[in-house]
Amino acid sequence: MEGTSTSGREHGQRHWLAGTPFDRVLLALAVTASLAGWFAVQASLGHGVTMARIYHGEMLLAEYPLHGNGSPIHIHAAGDLGESHIIIDDTGARFASSACGGQQCVRAGTRDEAGKVLACVPNRILVSVASVGYDAGFDAVAE
Repeated sequence: MEGTSTSGREHGQRHWLAGTPFDRVLLALAVTASLAGWFAVQASLGHGVTMARIYHGEMLLAEYPLHGNGSPIHIHAAGDLGESHIIIDDTGARFASSACGGQQCVRAGTRDEAGKVLACVPNRILVSVASVGYDAGFDAVAE
């Protein structure tokens, strides 16, 4: 008797999971709409010019296009502890050196995507990569 109740339960689960043809169409439409929405958001985020903005505290010191003509741009930003040397080239923005002791900002590497940041916290120098020149209509996007 136990065998029949188990097989009956399995048959009921398989029937429930199978669904009707309408359920399959509805599921396919929902997945397609979700993917289309995701691609639309990603495409709208890629418009505009990617800029590197250098700040000391809250004050904007400089703003440069991230992907320029191929020659690197060297910025010497005066911070609280001394000078931070920032390089912007075709690979992105990075700290070459800074007056801080730990040098985590130098070891952090290069940033080249909108929304990414580099910071030398002791020296209060921030490099923010942003895409400007478009309005996607979003207040914020989180991944």
